[in-house]
Amino acid sequence: MAGIYLYGSQDVRSRLLTTLGFTLPEEIDEIAGNQFGGNLSMERADLLDVDVIVWIDPQEAEGELGGPVYQSLPVHTQGREVLLSSYDDPVGSATSFISVLSLPFLLDNLTPMLVAAMDGDPATTARQTDSAESTPAFPVTIEHKFGSVTIPAEPQRVIALGYSKVDPILALGVKPIAVREWFGEGVDAGLILPFVGMVGRLLSACLALLGTPFFLFLLLWGKSAL
Repeated sequence: MAGIYLYGSQDVRSRLLTTLGFTLPEEIDEIAGNQFGGNLSMERADLLDVDVIVWIDPQEAEGELGGPVYQSLPVHTQGREVLLSSYDDPVGSATSFISVLSLPFLLDNLTPMLVAAMDGDPATTARQTDSAESTPAFPVTIEHKFGSVTIPAEPQRVIALGYSKVDPILALGVKPIAVREWFGEGVDAGLILPFVGMVGRLLSACLALLGTPFFLFLLLWGKSAL
């Protein structure tokens, strides 16, 4: 469905902004309802004329960002926007997957972007916090339970071994070049999940047709027969 997807007040991304002192307009929050987000038609993009707006993955928009109505709003013409990509931008990734570990990184980098956007001057830009000052000199030796490891030079190409491993990397100001699938090698979730759903529907049908006592008997018999 064409439109603009908005996050409501129950979503962690919106909670981050409200914690910083921003207010989500009631009209927008009503679109989400009791869900974490909802779809706004481009004809009603006038509701987005706020003090500042954060776009996540605006590069995926079909045509002009937000549509013709949004393009004419002061929030857009005055550059009161923060454009983030969750694919190739550490700030965008940290905003999409907020955790305790990514919050310090977000506060250091997203906050100046918001400040720069709110001044109403499209020419104003905000750079990410330069982490070079806090980067230790190499080589670095790390002591651990099994001995020590020496890193001779600053890593240039870092890979995360799962989605849950991305937050600590981002918290250190490092942008991973790749993330390993979290389902494990050789496991196709697209094949497994429909099978699980089919088994669930089959068990429900047995329960409805045979009744609870006989159904439980079948389960116990099947277990003892294995």
